[in-house]
Amino acid sequence: MKKIILQHYNGELSELAKQSMENVKRYADFCGADYRFLTGKPFNKKFSNPSQKLAMLHPDFDKYDVTVMLDTDMFVVKGVEKNIFDENGVGIFTPRIERNAYARCLRKYPDRSSPNHQFWGGAIWRLTTPLRQALRKHINLDVMRVFNANLEDEGMVHYLATRANIKRNKSLVLDHKWCYCSYLPNVEKSYMIHIRPKIKQGGPTRPKIETLAELKKNGIVE
Repeated sequence: MKKIILQHYNGELSELAKQSMENVKRYADFCGADYRFLTGKPFNKKFSNPSQKLAMLHPDFDKYDVTVMLDTDMFVVKGVEKNIFDENGVGIFTPRIERNAYARCLRKYPDRSSPNHQFWGGAIWRLTTPLRQALRKHINLDVMRVFNANLEDEGMVHYLATRANIKRNKSLVLDHKWCYCSYLPNVEKSYMIHIRPKIKQGGPTRPKIETLAELKKNGIVE
């Protein structure tokens, strides 16, 4: 299997993004995957920064069997031996995502969304080439532009999933451990941690880099 992990960042790299890049590059080596860090606006220069992750659908990556896109605030937990390429799901769909982002998408854009088609969170995508090609076939920038400042990559990929008739199915959902929020308990038992501003659920916030420093101090992340 030929595989690649992608990350994207536009602008001067933050310290968090630099450390995520190094962490994910090591994980790509563990998985036997290529790694590429995308910069600028590789999807469309008029679209928002998060929307640039849709560059993962570009034909350049059709030579890979599986393409994984990760946010630059994602970190692999130290000692994890699980290989994301051995999974079957595409992305994360938790009750929280269903209540918030997905519900907002259905409410705000009923003509571009569907309660019967799959929705995923945007921090991690695991896409086979046939699925990428099926989604890419329906790219319509004029229609997708409504998501540019609201829901962004999540709304755009959901729109493409509705057009490609990707029905809701548990087999398309990754285990939550692949994108586990840093403020949740037992983060050390997850596979990848998504660094969030919150210190704990419902609690105060702090800079993400401080949360990363604490995870490193506790030996949870390298």
